[in-house]
Parts: sequence; C-alpha cells; structure tokens
Amino acid sequence: MKEALERHIATGAPVDIYAPYIKAVEMPEFAKPFMGGDSFQPQSIHIGPATNQAQLIASIEFHCDDGDQFRLEYVHFKAVQAGHDEVTFSNENQPIPIRVTLVSQHKNRLGHVQFHVQPLPLNVHQLLVVSRFQTCVSKPYLARMTDISTGVVIMESRQGIGTGKAPDPGITEMLQDLSEIQIRTKCIITMPKRELTPEEWQIIVRLLGIRRDGKLYGKWGGLNVSFDPNGIQGVLDNFGGGRPGPIIGESAESEKLFGTLIPLGNVRTIYEEAVLTNEAEVRYKFEKQQGNSEAVIEARFGPTSNQTVVKEYLDWLPKRNQVAAA
Repeated sequence: MKEALERHIATGAPVDIYAPYIKAVEMPEFAKPFMGGDSFQPQSIHIGPATNQAQLIASIEFHCDDGDQFRLEYVHFKAVQAGHDEVTFSNENQPIPIRVTLVSQHKNRLGHVQFHVQPLPLNVHQLLVVSRFQTCVSKPYLARMTDISTGVVIMESRQGIGTGKAPDPGITEMLQDLSEIQIRTKCIITMPKRELTPEEWQIIVRLLGIRRDGKLYGKWGGLNVSFDPNGIQGVLDNFGGGRPGPIIGESAESEKLFGTLIPLGNVRTIYEEAVLTNEAEVRYKFEKQQGNSEAVIEARFGPTSNQTVVKEYLDWLPKRNQVAAA
C-alpha cells in the first residue's frame, strides 16, 4: 500500500485504499444520514488520477530515413494524470484519428510518447491521415515534437526500426482520391466498421475513375428514346437511310456510397456510333402523326461495330479538357 501511495504522489496514478488501512472516515454532518451515520466503514476508497490544468499544443514531425515525411499539425495535449515527479498528457478529447499519450518525467527530464489509432468508423480523410502515419512509422525515422506557442523543440526521438506494417500503397492512393472527392463535394464519406460489399467496391472504382480522368468508358447494346414529331424529323435527317452518327445527352448524376449521396454534377454521355434500328416504323408513325404536336414516337437505336459509350463528368475533367468540353 505504501508503494501504491508513493506512486500516486509521484505520478498521479489512481490508487485504492482497502479497509485494513482505513482507521476512520470524517464526513460533513449533512452527508452522515446518507452514509449510515458515524458507523459508516467503507471497504475501500478509490482515489482517481490526480490532474492539473496544464496544457500543451504541439506539432509532431516524422522524418523517415528514405525521405518520406509526416506531420501532425495541431496536437492539443491536456494533463490527464499529474504527480510530483511525472505528468501524463493526452489528446484523447481531440477529434483527430490519432491519439497521442506523452509522459513527462520532471527529475531526469525524460519522456516517452505512445500513439494509438482510433478504430472505425472514420471518414476517408481521417483514414488517409492514419494511412500516411502508419506508412511513415513503419520505417526508421526521427520524430520531433515542437511547442507551437514558442517554436521550441521539446522532444526528439530516433527510431532505428520501424513499427508495424505499412498499409498497401494502393489503399493509400484510393483514400487520397476519396478524400479529394469528399473535400470537393463537401459530402462526408465514412468507412463502415465491416467488410465492404462487392457493389461498394464497384462504386469506389467508378468514383476513382471519375476523380482521376473525368471520364468513364463502356459498351452499350441499345437505347430507346421518345420524341415529338419535330424531334423525329431531326432523327430522320441525321440517321435516315442507315447513316450512323453519335448520340449525345447531358444530365446530372449522383452516386450513393455508405449511405452518403455524392453529387457528381453534369454528365455528358456520348454514344459514339449509333444507327436507327426501327427506321421503317418511325417513318410510318411520323407520316401518320403529321400535324399532331402531342404525338410521341419511340426511336430505337443500336451500336455499329463500335459499341463505345463515353461518360464525361464535366466538373471532374482535367482543366485542359474542360475548355474543349465547353
């Protein structure tokens, strides 16, 4: 018990004092009726971690031997346990995905730091921060902690052997793209605490293609479009006699991922080579409905040997292509 009390005084660590060591408990008069009067004898008394109001705002830099770098910009430490010889700081209440515990020993001016990654669910930007951190600390590195208020380096540590396994670089690249989508659309994409479904992986692949190229390519087999008589006249002018040509349409699109609806903006869809497959039917109905402006005639299109369809996401096209698309 003596050692536990001495540790509490030195480090602020919590301690339990049990009945054999408790001679008496003095309580204020108003509390006695609630605690059994003067005969109250507790089985134990728990003294929680001692704290103080000390705070520290720091940045932590990691410089890897291979040139890689990582930086935690703003780590807000608060004293969560304080004793005569040792103070423990933590940023446990800070809404960032990396928890940092700093133990500072006054007498020998030493300290040590521990890092913990928050579990899922996390949004994709937080996961990108975690992935970059884990990549850096998996290699030999120099860590440097700086007090933001003074610019003074308060701790420096050399790690000759990396800690943990680096994430797959492909995952980090994917998180970079998803984070960019989150920032641009202002829609928070939170990764669930479970395995992703095949459909979710397909949506992610689509979003990555849109983010990187602004375009998606595919094949098509048929397209049905309804027109009024004026529209049909244009169809026959452009596709009559079996002439192939492009069909271009524009609409707004969005994609739903992990329950979040992500707006993708205006999309231009280009069917590169189309032919009118029901021309005889269209001509017959067009002649029959002459003068009826409310008539609706369906035109059916199919591809030539070139089945390519291109979707251009106008808000996501590289800048050199945006001028041409306009």
